[in-house]
Amino acid sequence: MITSSAKREDGGQLKRFWSTADVNASSGGASFYQLDSFQTSGTYTIPASAKLLFVEAIGGGGGGGGAGRNVLNNAAGSGGGGSGGGYSCTILDVATLGITTVVYTIGAGGAGGSNAVGTVADGNPGSVGNDTFVVAGGVEVCRSRGGNFGGQGLSAGGNGAGGAAPLQDGGAGGAGGGVAGSNALGGGGGGGGGKPSTSGAGGTGGLGGGSSAGGAASFSGAGGAGTSHSINYGTGGGGGGGGGASQGVSAGGAGGAGFMGGGGGGGGAPLNLTGGAGGAGGTGLVRIEARG
Repeated sequence: MITSSAKREDGGQLKRFWSTADVNASSGGASFYQLDSFQTSGTYTIPASAKLLFVEAIGGGGGGGGAGRNVLNNAAGSGGGGSGGGYSCTILDVATLGITTVVYTIGAGGAGGSNAVGTVADGNPGSVGNDTFVVAGGVEVCRSRGGNFGGQGLSAGGNGAGGAAPLQDGGAGGAGGGVAGSNALGGGGGGGGGKPSTSGAGGTGGLGGGSSAGGAASFSGAGGAGTSHSINYGTGGGGGGGGGASQGVSAGGAGGAGFMGGGGGGGGAPLNLTGGAGGAGGTGLVRIEARG
């Protein structure tokens, strides 16, 4: 009998974790299969033919930090990327637990930090993502932590720190200055915003399931916003890329939004104009795979 608290450790897809032998041993041979994914909170009604449930949860991604501004010495820092939401999974034996429904709460992604306002000012940090959790029979069976926020760019020139990875397999955000976010089984970390004194390009988001390119540097126009891509089965979404830094006469680019638990990218710093805002963290996710 497989317990309701078994967890995946190999970083592989859920289908590989749950072997055919396991299914046959617990359910007498799997004759029913259904996979559902959710990004809004609700109640899952267990199919009548289901004997076992695989549940995966990904927390909401953290928001990226906004860039600072300093028109006196053009030294403002760029924002750091938010970290991706954490990952957890569990396996539920329907008959043993005596359940007919599963209640899930989806964690919202954190808001991106706004860019600095004023001639000499710091940007604003992003916001933390919210936890995603699942309850069966009145008992919480898994919880995935939300991602941490990306730090703000400073007027004195310091770049924002990337959001620290949550406890459960979320990708760390990249620091300002164009540092890439980290890959993870959960949401990928957002890239740090670019800065003119470095390459100007934003960092690449982590591979939660799809890469997220950083915004390009620009000498005559605004830096490009980061991009987010779709997921692969069994993993979280990619982090948003960091905004590009303007090296000419235009504003810094905004950080890209994370996708399905990915962290938001940091805002790019300009030479003397307005910096970019941080990107929002991606909304969390719950997947439920029913077998009978």
